[in-house]
Amino acid sequence: MESRRIYCAGDSTYHYTDEVPPSLRSFVDYQFSSGGVIGEDFRSFNTKYRNAIKTRLPKGYLILNWTRGHYFCSWVIKTPDNKYIHMCISDVRFFQNEWFSNILMRTMRHPKDWTGGPNRFTTLFTMKEDIPKLWR
Repeated sequence: MESRRIYCAGDSTYHYTDEVPPSLRSFVDYQFSSGGVIGEDFRSFNTKYRNAIKTRLPKGYLILNWTRGHYFCSWVIKTPDNKYIHMCISDVRFFQNEWFSNILMRTMRHPKDWTGGPNRFTTLFTMKEDIPKLWR
């Protein structure tokens, strides 16, 4: 697949498809299946996406919990100093490419705090730098 420019609204920057992890490149501009049951395409995406997120976390940060929803993903991260972050992406069927360009993140007081801090957003390209800034 030839590298091409893709716009990332989250950081208002153009990136190239070769900046997307190889396992996820086929999902750029992809139209996911839809229905009452999750399609195999989303099941595959979910596994590959989780693995990509793991490699993009700052050193010492761990995925504590991962939820595969009905065409969305949500996860909790634990920091090295025992703080927590909730992150998620919107329904990939209706928000195409937001899985790399518009990732919600917010602080949590504990791993079950779903009210947490204010909503902030990051991208797949900038999350390693953005996540530690949540407490600044």
